[in-house]
Amino acid sequence: MSNALQVIELLGDGVELRVVDVATALGVSSATAHRILSSLRAHGFVRQPPGSTRYVAGPAVLRLARRVSFERMLRAVTTPHMQTLCRDLKETINLEILLGPDVLFLASAEDQHRLRVALRAGTRNPAHACAGGKVLLASLSDEEVRQLVGNRLEAVTERTLADPDRLLDDLRQIRHRGYAISIGEIDLGVHAVAVPVTGTDGSTLAALSLAAPEVRLPTIRIPMVVPHLQNAASLVAADCVASGLAS
Repeated sequence: MSNALQVIELLGDGVELRVVDVATALGVSSATAHRILSSLRAHGFVRQPPGSTRYVAGPAVLRLARRVSFERMLRAVTTPHMQTLCRDLKETINLEILLGPDVLFLASAEDQHRLRVALRAGTRNPAHACAGGKVLLASLSDEEVRQLVGNRLEAVTERTLADPDRLLDDLRQIRHRGYAISIGEIDLGVHAVAVPVTGTDGSTLAALSLAAPEVRLPTIRIPMVVPHLQNAASLVAADCVASGLAS
């Protein structure tokens, strides 16, 4: 794995690598270098131009670079709005994107209560158990959701919707009302509500969520905080358009 990552690092803009170049850089035999390059080629991280014995960056590297750039810019655009929302509502705010069947917490703004939801930036959780994850799943068709999450869902807590049909019913309600909730589905005693951040074409770029202990976010309070989240999501979406992140 370490050698493979070093090869990817060697592939700068327009760099072409020969087997001997990789062998020299890694301090391995030509046969070993060839095996590493063959494995990377099979997974799309390198490719060989037609008629050439040299290797260049493949589509998987380019997709990874675009994703990293997108995530970095999205965090930069969203963080000021998250911090403002956190100060106004005095609860933890999260920015999330879909990563396969999971949700990735890109950034968090943490409240100052003694009893609070811990920062989750950089962590992953099953999308079907998180408010933000369900908002993101709701942007997909039923068929796409089934293909993504499969037929067996993890019951993270006793309240998690672990049945695919029940999850799909919940996603339909989310599409109708425009926000998702998680009532102890990822952590017992924690409630969360999330709204989508959408582009001008209606595509969902990310989810903005608020999470708090149930004593401060009872179900009766959830509709009261939704407009604040939606307003912040609109501001984020406008900044995404202005920065070229979304159409």
